[in-house]
Amino acid sequence: MSLLGIDLGTTGCKAAVYSADGRCQAQAYREHGAVHPRPGRVELDSREVWDKVRQVIREAVSRAGAPTDPITALCVSSFGEAFVPVSMDREILGPSILNTDARGAEYAEALARDIGQEAFYRINPNILGPQYSLPKLTWLRDHEPELFGQADHFLFWADFVPFLLGCEPTAANSLANRSLLFDLRRNDWSDRLLEWGGIERRKLGRIVSGGSVIGTVDDRLAAELGLPRGVQVVAGGHDQCLNAL
Repeated sequence: MSLLGIDLGTTGCKAAVYSADGRCQAQAYREHGAVHPRPGRVELDSREVWDKVRQVIREAVSRAGAPTDPITALCVSSFGEAFVPVSMDREILGPSILNTDARGAEYAEALARDIGQEAFYRINPNILGPQYSLPKLTWLRDHEPELFGQADHFLFWADFVPFLLGCEPTAANSLANRSLLFDLRRNDWSDRLLEWGGIERRKLGRIVSGGSVIGTVDDRLAAELGLPRGVQVVAGGHDQCLNAL
C-alpha cells in the first residue's frame, strides 16, 4: 500500500505519495497567491485553491504510478485559523479570510472585556487576538449577514478538502483549537464561546482527533483524480502540530 499526503499553505499546496516504509514515490506543487480586495484585507480565493489541490493530487498520483502499490489512504495538513464557507451540497460560497487580515480586531477586544483573558484561558489556552477564527466569524456575522446565513458550514482548510472529497463536515481538534471556540479540556466546541459569538454549533464540523478515519473519497472524484476506489480519508490537522509530530 502507499499513502497520499496533502499540505496546504498560505502561498502554495503540495501532494506527495509515500510507500508504507516511508519512501517518497512522487510529489507535486502549485502556488496560489493571497488576494487583497481592500486595504487591510487578505484572502485566499477558495475556488482557485481547491482547483490547485486537485491538480497536485492528480499529478502526484500519476507520477507515482505503480498499480501494484495502490494508494489506500490520504491525509491533509494546513495552516490554521482561516476557514471556508460552504453549503451542505459542497458548494464553495466565498473566499477564505486569512489570519493576517485586519478584520475582527474589535471583536477580540470585546471578548477580552466580556469574558476576560484569565477566564477565557481556562477554556481555550490561547492568548486572545484578532488573528483567530472567532473574531473573523463574528465580523462576517455582522458585516456580511447574507453569506453568514447562507453558509451551512465554516470549515478549516484541512477539513474543507476532505469535505469536498466526500466526507462529512469535521474539525480536527488541533485546528479547532485555533478558532478560540474550542474547549480544550472537553475536546469539544465550547457552548459558552459559541453563545458569545452567536454561532450555531451545526455550522462547525464535528470534532475529531488527528489520525481518525473520517470517510472515503467519493467514487466520482476518485476517478477524476486517478485514485483507486475506496481510499480512506484520515483526519489531519494544523501544520505546526504535524510538523512537531
